Parts: sequence; structure tokens; C-alpha cells
Amino acid sequence: MKKSLIILFLLIIVSSSAVAGDFSFAFEDARFHNDFFFGFAPFYVRAGVDYSGFEIIDGQRTDLFIIGGGALIHSKIWTDKSGLPVKYSDTTASDFKDANSYSKFQGDFSLRLEQGLFQEKDRDKPLLAGYVKYAFHWTSPHENWNGGISTFLDGDLAAYPDNKGTASNILQTGIKIDRLDKTDVYNGFRVDSSVKWAPKWFFNDIRGSSSFVNLNLTAKGYYSLFEIKRADSDLTLIGIYLADRVQIDYLSGDAIPQFFQEGASLGTKMRGFESNSLGTEFTVVNNFDIRIYGTEFLNNINPVLQLFFDSGFQSGNYFNTEYNAGGNFFCSTGFEIALNIIDFAQVGYLFGFPLVGQNIQQKTMLGHIIFRYKF
Repeated sequence: MKKSLIILFLLIIVSSSAVAGDFSFAFEDARFHNDFFFGFAPFYVRAGVDYSGFEIIDGQRTDLFIIGGGALIHSKIWTDKSGLPVKYSDTTASDFKDANSYSKFQGDFSLRLEQGLFQEKDRDKPLLAGYVKYAFHWTSPHENWNGGISTFLDGDLAAYPDNKGTASNILQTGIKIDRLDKTDVYNGFRVDSSVKWAPKWFFNDIRGSSSFVNLNLTAKGYYSLFEIKRADSDLTLIGIYLADRVQIDYLSGDAIPQFFQEGASLGTKMRGFESNSLGTEFTVVNNFDIRIYGTEFLNNINPVLQLFFDSGFQSGNYFNTEYNAGGNFFCSTGFEIALNIIDFAQVGYLFGFPLVGQNIQQKTMLGHIIFRYKF
């Protein structure tokens, strides 16, 4: 456990220091395991390098990202063997953890080539860029905390094509517009659209099964209300700004693995609902934040309070089924108390309250540890 924390700390320190030549540190994701070290151990860190020492188009920035990671992952599922949302009641509460909670070993490796298409002279990053990406994901069979198989995953079920392990090859292409200025207080906007494809013929039935396509559009906008600087310093004493993010996903296919369902599910994108829940073919979510930033009390670390209001809509079939969810609207509110680390990651705690719609456990408040990219 201590080694994992030390490794994460060293990666963060490296990312904040000057890089040698054309290489820089690239951080993509970190996840915790709830059954170890009270949920604070960063078992899974996805990181790598960004190489920008060549140009495909003269005068336009080219980046090659090499990212890898892997560890024991803790996840929860909120659908039964048929792929429909589970029905939670007090009579099943004592057995619910064994039913929906599981662990798996997961590893991944990806190559991403990003090519600038419109480079502004006064900015390091291009305003307009396109990219292509290859990603490989490997997972072990899914087991619950005591080594048994979750009852939700028991057997060969079409709803869970990776429950006995999987090896997935995914192709991706996309384009993005980046007009975002990142300091303690963000300003500007960024739009990212992508297509991800895992065809079965691309060696996606050797271990488990993967066959899906995902269309995504993510737009982020930021507006500074005010900022007070420290005397004789560029550091922020206190700052308040608005942040808004729209995420639109269409995810459909014959075999969508659990690891890919998690990111596209409405519950993952909306705070106040269980992550990996409410997964259907089409979702649109809006996340709105009011962010209050305090001054640094350690180098590159400062506190933040985020008040949020999320809303979302889902329709289409539940993943890997022919059951239609109809059209459902959800919204939630809450707040997050976190530490902003080197202006790209946040660690803290989230309190979310559903306003329209219910989470599976029917709780009026959900709270959990967060470690994630700062959006």
C-alpha cells in the first residue's frame, strides 16, 4: 500500500517539474480499491509519456502519447443477469454487496497520435487538432471480495461478455477544438468529438468478446467571475469561476464489456447516482459547477469547494439487451471538497443528492472518495 502511494506521489512531482527535451509526463487516470486501505490506495494509475519531437505537418504540433497501466480494480454493477436494473430492497440489503461488488485484474496499453491542424503562434497547443488511437484492454475473471463469483455475473451471460475475462482491441479517431487557458481559475472552452470502434474481426473474440461502436461529443466551457492574486505574486489568493460540461454518448453493439460500459453510463457521468448505473445506448448529461479556489498551502496544491448541479437524459436499450429503457430524465445536486494537485488532478470527497430520479440503493445522499482529472 505504501509503495503505491509513493509511486503516485513521485509521478505527480515528475509531472510538475521541467521535462527533458521533447518528452513530457502524461497522466490519464487513477482508481482506488474500496476493500484496501479504506479506499485510499491508488491501485491503478494510467500514465506514460508524450513525445513531441517531430512534425508531420510543417509548423503544426504533433504529439505521440504512449500510455499504460494496470492493477486490481474494484467495480460495482447495477443490473441483473438479464441486463436490467436490479431491484433493491431491505430484504436483500445484507446480500447486496456480494451480488454487485467484484474485483478484477485489469491492464491496458494505448498509442495515440495527435496532429495539430491549426496552430496559433502564441499558444503551445493547437486550436484545432485531429487524432487516431489504438487501445488494448485485458481483464481477468470477475470475482467478489471473498473470491466467489458475483451472483449478478454468474454463468455465461450476454449482458456481461467480459465476466470471465476479456482482451479487447479498440480503434479510435476524433477531432478537438481547444481554446482553454488553464490556471487555478479556468477560462475558455474545449470541444472533443470521437468515434471508438471494437469490431469482432479485430481479434476481439480470442478471450471474452467485444463488439461495439461509441460516438461521443464532449464540450466544456469556463467563465471567471473574479480572482484575487497574492501580493507580489501570480498565485491565486481566492478565485471563483463557473464550469459547464456537456457529454453526449451513443454506445451500441453485440458485446459491450463492463470496463467500457462504466464510462458511458449515465450514473458515472452524473454525481449523486451510483457509478456504472443507468447504462443505455443514448445518454446526454450536463454538469454545472460553481468553483471556489483557495490559495496554495503546499507547492502546487490548493483547496477547492465545488457546488454542482447535474442533469441528464437516457433512452434506447440497456447495454447488451433488447430491453428498451424508454426516455428518462434525472437531475442531482451536491458539493465536493477537494485538493487541486498541479492543476490537473483532484483528490477529495463528494456528496451528491438526487433531485429527480432515484439511485438503485434508494439513498437520499451518496458520498465517495474522488481522484480524477480536473474537468
